[in-house]
Amino acid sequence: MPQGTTTSRLNRNGKLPIIIGKDIPDDIWYLIASHLADGRRVEDLRRFMSIHRCFFNFILDLKYGEVRWVRIDKAFMTTLKRLQSSVISSHVRRLYVRAWFVEYLLKREADSKRTIPGFMGLLASFLVPSLQMPAGVRSGNKDVPASRVVDSNLSADKVLGLLITAVKGMTRVTEFHFEWRDLPLNKNTKTFLTTTRTAFSSSLRKLALQAQLSKFRDILAIADYENLDELEFHFDYTPSRSPGDGSTATDDTDARELRDTILPFIARRRLALRSLSITSSSTLDLSDFLRNLPFMPSLRRFESNISFCPDTLSDPSSFVQILDTHSTSLLHVCIKPGTPPRKRYWERVREQLLLSRRALCDLESLEIPFLSPHDKTRSLVGRSCDTITKLWLTDCALELKEIENVLNMFAHRPYALQDLRLGPPPTPGESRRSVSIMRLLDTLLLLLFPFLVNAQRFVRFISTDNRVYYGDAILPAGTTDAAKSRAARVITGDILGDFKITSQVKSIKKLLAPLPNERVRTVRCVGINYVSHSEETGADIPEWPILFYKPFTALNTPSDPIPITAGYRTQGNFTSKMDYETELVVVIKKTAFNISEDEALDHVLGYSAGHDVSHRGWQVERGGQPRPQYSMGKGADGWAPWGPAIVSTSIIPDPQTLRLWTKVNGVTQQNETTANMIFGVKQLVAFFSMGITLLPGDVIFTGTPSGVNLGKANPDWLKDGDVVEVGLENVGTCTNALKYV
Repeated sequence: MPQGTTTSRLNRNGKLPIIIGKDIPDDIWYLIASHLADGRRVEDLRRFMSIHRCFFNFILDLKYGEVRWVRIDKAFMTTLKRLQSSVISSHVRRLYVRAWFVEYLLKREADSKRTIPGFMGLLASFLVPSLQMPAGVRSGNKDVPASRVVDSNLSADKVLGLLITAVKGMTRVTEFHFEWRDLPLNKNTKTFLTTTRTAFSSSLRKLALQAQLSKFRDILAIADYENLDELEFHFDYTPSRSPGDGSTATDDTDARELRDTILPFIARRRLALRSLSITSSSTLDLSDFLRNLPFMPSLRRFESNISFCPDTLSDPSSFVQILDTHSTSLLHVCIKPGTPPRKRYWERVREQLLLSRRALCDLESLEIPFLSPHDKTRSLVGRSCDTITKLWLTDCALELKEIENVLNMFAHRPYALQDLRLGPPPTPGESRRSVSIMRLLDTLLLLLFPFLVNAQRFVRFISTDNRVYYGDAILPAGTTDAAKSRAARVITGDILGDFKITSQVKSIKKLLAPLPNERVRTVRCVGINYVSHSEETGADIPEWPILFYKPFTALNTPSDPIPITAGYRTQGNFTSKMDYETELVVVIKKTAFNISEDEALDHVLGYSAGHDVSHRGWQVERGGQPRPQYSMGKGADGWAPWGPAIVSTSIIPDPQTLRLWTKVNGVTQQNETTANMIFGVKQLVAFFSMGITLLPGDVIFTGTPSGVNLGKANPDWLKDGDVVEVGLENVGTCTNALKYV
């Protein structure tokens, strides 16, 4: 007896029982069937159907899982005949119907008084052989075999009845796609729709409907399926009018359909909807419709294919509002800007997206036009660079450098991007071979991805072996804060010159300042660079950037204490006026002298968060002139924490779109965006290079927004033990405590 065999498993003859087919669970049979089906055509699997009922059902699922009634041909006739049996039709899961096909049948019905010749005769004789005429019947001037001729009483109405019979057996359909277009809604089509509602009522989850706006009321009144959680609406063109012809009556009718029919239909299902797709060939302005879409708390996917021109989208913010409102739930977004001649209007929507702080964040998949200027679209894509696995950048023909910039956005997680498509989407006339070649190139690009990317988040750190390394920070899932990194890919060489990212990964024990103090030649700082800060301090808005310096000894790590010596606590009559200032820090990567604003960002390595620690007494109230006097009020050792990383310009192509903040003991005191800087990064770098050379490693603290103690009626000056966190979006945080020494 084999080891482990128990007597309870033996039969009465003392032998192991024979296992037969019915003893094997159905899920095992399905696994076997799927294994056999791998790489085989459905036709080659028919010989297995008699093995077990699971094989029978599995193969029918493959064969009839998707049915397309899109044209009348031999395949259609064969399928429709078989679908008369509910044994077959019950395996349909996805049904596609095109209106011209149904309309053709209805037109045949109008001609039913005549004998149905030619192709309809073939169709009818194939489906209803019992109605064949005797042999030798003449049709026109030719003798036609009896099998190809039918009774003239067989109309297209009867053929439509066959379609209805097939639908009645489709009780497990989950997707229904109906291109209604301009088909009339009459008794026959109503019967067809009513039958689909009855058959699909408990199973249907996705409805895709294409029709003129004027038809939606009657169609949706019949097709009121109960359990929908995916909607796909295509608002078709109105043949009787064209853009700009002044047909306001049609516009009013269509607008009323959107308001009174489609919006309520969506609203009734808003709690269950997981996917919404809006496509429009209509000339109607969709702004009001988009603005009034209800909040859908479970929405995971949003797709659009609409023109963004002013005639059809007068208010682009209405489109962005959908993405902004559902930012916490959306995982998949597809944006197509309508027909090619109108793609130039995409930039209207892109600018609104850049103003939104929440849209397109933390997505898993994104399809978006990648039109120039590319840095703006990269800024939008960068909002999901830590979560995205599928990225399609359409309508672009990229140079190698721009492809590198795209890849660099995902350098910190090179193996997580599973699907990358660059370039125009396949056109209807494009050959399958050319599409396959493009897909192959994209796949090769992904395979080479880890070897092509540059460092993205430069960090300097002490590892567990107590040695100091430069590295490319590996971010934990769901965060862009480099301060939370626990490991990094080691970088060899000079990050301000030639360097290499190695495959060696080291644990981070402690983050240091991104550059050692001695590598920073000059620390430039900017005063009064936000309008809100000038207002709270009562200062005039400067005509030119206000420049002051800190010694490099002021630089500090993103976590070490900020030392406050006894002199700063006791000298003068203005003790304990310590203040915080959060700032964007610019790091120079190559020498810049007398450069233009257009050249400025080419000289920038990346960006960090910085804390310009300030003693307002020594800065403002010290007495005498000049006032203010920045150096003694801001230049003490350790009074410029910065880091936690230098984030590359490939991740942050536009530094004027970042949120920055300060928290003191966990309470937010500053919360602003770099979009409100008086002098942007390009202006500052160019201005400071006017006659003074900027060297690799130089840093620029670019000024603080409002919210500092200096601007408050009742300031709460920092004191010993207070913990200050300054943060910069897509970079990270520096968290330092004040310490009296």
